[in-house]
Amino acid sequence: MRISLKSIIAIALASSLYCQQSMAGNWEWGTNLGLSSNWNDNPGLADNDLNPESTFRMLGSYNAEFVRLGRNNTFEFKPRITRDYYPDERFKDLESTDLFFPGSIRLRRPTTNWNLGYNLSRQNVLSDESTVTQSEVTSLNADDTLYRASLSPGVSWIVSPKDQIAINASLSVNDYELKNTGRADGYGGAVNASYSRTVTERHSLGFTASYSSFESERSVFVATDDVPPVILTLQTDNTSSSESLTADYGYQLSPTSAFNVQFGAQESNSENTNTIVETGQPIQFGPAKTSFKSTTYNIGYKKTTKRGGFNLNASRRVTPATNGQPQDRYDVRFNGDIDLSARLGATWRINVSQQQNIVLAATEGELNRETRILVSDFTLNWSINRQWNANLGYGFRHRDRQKTINDPDGAKATSNRISLGVTYVLKRIKK
Repeated sequence: MRISLKSIIAIALASSLYCQQSMAGNWEWGTNLGLSSNWNDNPGLADNDLNPESTFRMLGSYNAEFVRLGRNNTFEFKPRITRDYYPDERFKDLESTDLFFPGSIRLRRPTTNWNLGYNLSRQNVLSDESTVTQSEVTSLNADDTLYRASLSPGVSWIVSPKDQIAINASLSVNDYELKNTGRADGYGGAVNASYSRTVTERHSLGFTASYSSFESERSVFVATDDVPPVILTLQTDNTSSSESLTADYGYQLSPTSAFNVQFGAQESNSENTNTIVETGQPIQFGPAKTSFKSTTYNIGYKKTTKRGGFNLNASRRVTPATNGQPQDRYDVRFNGDIDLSARLGATWRINVSQQQNIVLAATEGELNRETRILVSDFTLNWSINRQWNANLGYGFRHRDRQKTINDPDGAKATSNRISLGVTYVLKRIKK
């Protein structure tokens, strides 16, 4: 049964209303206004051979946080509104207003902790300059609107002073406003169950079992080789699922540093069906099925200091992409923050990733694509006083030559971004 966007929105709002009405406690709130400027010489991370155009962008934002603290519960709601403005008339079509409504509910009991996170959003699909994610590389194209809804329930049990069990799930729906653009509407979910045991003060062991599934549908216009060509509509339906089982180990090296590792096996299955949609009888190709088995791991090291801290992480996993095709992905991440003085701080993020689509099709070389991407950001944050903050940032992205069946020596792509912003705090929240 397909779960609709409206269903997730209704469940999120109903759960939020019920839980906050049952909570006793006081409301706290905080809010701020922000304005930033951003210059980017290749915001869509297009091939360097295409001579991409740079953009200058202004971004205004309003952020709020409403918190209700009860004796054994917490309710949080964090709305965010952003507005893009491009002074250059050539990019006026890229301007948009994006809305985000994330929140969470937590209930604490003597031996259990319950939580429910949710997020509703309406956003423009402008690749890297969007306000949500940089994990997907798309064209600089703002002619569509994406609606997203997600729920993330979870519960953990303290079985004994040394044993704990946790179950977490997620459910999401993506719905694009325009059709026949090649973008995929889809829905999916994941669930994982874990058990952990504290062996000694420094050592812990456990196991985690996970399952995820994603279904999507997209359609595009294609032209035949006829003269003149005939325009047809090609609809693609995808279903992907993944199962994994890992062993978990944690080691507390010192009061300020910890090491953890997950290692296990994973299996991913995919089914793809293409249909030519015409006024007559639809013509269907497939379904084409494939399976993929692999090892999966996640190795991390965390260090905290008096002036900040950092995280170093390496991982491999198979995930369903937005079009339903599983991807084999490797990541190395390094991020952290440091206080340079009482009012000046710095944050950084470096992520190197390689991903390859698992579904193979000799007639569609893009399905074989192997992509390597480097994303790095460095930001200086200056607290001028209690109300005013300023930041200066630099970002660099590099995409290596994409290897496909049709084009084994694709072009490289690089992007440089410089940002400058100020934030005015109307009220700080006190938790």
